[in-house]
Amino acid sequence: MPEFFDVVNEQDKIIGTASRKDCHTKGLLHRSSVVLIMNAQRHLLLQKRSMKKDLYRGWWNESVSGHVDHGETYATAAARETQEELGIAIPLTQLFKIKKEWTDGERMDNEFVTVFLGKNDGPFTTNPNKVAFVQFFPLETIFAMLETEHFTPATYDIFSEIKKRPELLAKG
Repeated sequence: MPEFFDVVNEQDKIIGTASRKDCHTKGLLHRSSVVLIMNAQRHLLLQKRSMKKDLYRGWWNESVSGHVDHGETYATAAARETQEELGIAIPLTQLFKIKKEWTDGERMDNEFVTVFLGKNDGPFTTNPNKVAFVQFFPLETIFAMLETEHFTPATYDIFSEIKKRPELLAKG
């Protein structure tokens, strides 16, 4: 069954609806949510994406990420994806929003990404269709990994923002 997303303008106001395929082949501006999970040691959870995913198989990703479906808010999408990917329901705090544009020549990602923070030490019940495994890392280790490992495109932008504004994680 095709997924449908709200299409938005540059002010992030809904102007229509389109399929996931159309959003990614036509570069239509749409929405995504990302969740960073911090444990008691203030380490952040990263996930290694499942080899069953259609995009970025086996690449590193934030703790949780996913598109905002038609009719959802950023917050409801973040909560839904956290439940789907990690099997947990926790309070989430909105940190910031970025606009991400990326293309590989065939697929175009043009989206607003809202980043949330949640606290949890696990255990997690991961969805094997979405997540290969998860692991906590100190922030400095993540910054080093960004130089040598494969991460999804938005992950670079999100951690670049955190590097510029480390006080964002103080909300956790």
